[in-house]
Amino acid sequence: MAPGSTVWAGNVFLCENKAVKLTLVCDGMAAGRGPCLEVHNPADQAFHAAIVSPPHTPLFGGMRLTASVPAKASVALPVSPRQQP
Repeated sequence: MAPGSTVWAGNVFLCENKAVKLTLVCDGMAAGRGPCLEVHNPADQAFHAAIVSPPHTPLFGGMRLTASVPAKASVALPVSPRQQP
């Protein structure tokens, strides 16, 4: 790592339901499409849950979302990076 580099490691988003699988998609999107958070429910029952990005997380810190996902399905939630000061 180069001197003066900054590295951040951690979970960008967290869900109160530990069974839920989260995938943040930022790169490789079609032209004109912004980042999204894919929320996958591997369980046999639908759920409604809160999703948060810890306050210290770069770009998405402090963001709060809710998701309702049918059983064995995924939904994509649009997310926008916060403006940097």
